[in-house]
Amino acid sequence: MATLKDELTAKVIDDEHWAKRRRFGRFGPTARRLWVLACMVERLPINEALG
Repeated sequence: MATLKDELTAKVIDDEHWAKRRRFGRFGPTARRLWVLACMVERLPINEALG
């Protein structure tokens, strides 16, 4: 039987993982996604930057 502290710690860890998946997607930030973000910041055409 797990203690209350263990249960709460596990819930916090699960919530942190969920927040990352929500923000970056299932596989995390990929190079392609980071390039798209950089293009949005610099106002470059994405197709031109990705080649």
